[in-house]
Amino acid sequence: MKICRCGRAIPDNIPRCSDCQMRHDKDNKDRNRIYNRFKRDKDSQQVYNNPRWEPIKQKARDRDNGLCLVCLLGKRIVSSQAVHHIITIKDNIAKAFNINNLICLCESCHQLVHAQYRKSPKTKKETQVFLFSLIKGDHLKG
Repeated sequence: MKICRCGRAIPDNIPRCSDCQMRHDKDNKDRNRIYNRFKRDKDSQQVYNNPRWEPIKQKARDRDNGLCLVCLLGKRIVSSQAVHHIITIKDNIAKAFNINNLICLCESCHQLVHAQYRKSPKTKKETQVFLFSLIKGDHLKG
């Protein structure tokens, strides 16, 4: 057992109690709604609202077994929260629904990848090459 942030005793295998989880989910939903409305560009929003997005996103999750491939490379099993466009929608909208341009990442790795993308064009390209190698399984080849 461990203590939730609200002070309740909870099992070790869950991140928070059901009440705190509901508040967390509502906060995330509100944060995402505001981000989508005021920050996300129109092209990206059109992709995520397109009926083609959910099936291709699920196909990427199935291919990656629902795991963050960056964490898996580091021998950590972490479920993915994001399906990331390696070549961004802003850079090439034609690749928005291409399974070979998608990778599953946990939220931490997703934020790290975007931080790498912002550093410099060279770092962005190197990060993209690395991510493409993960979905191709190059790291598994002898």
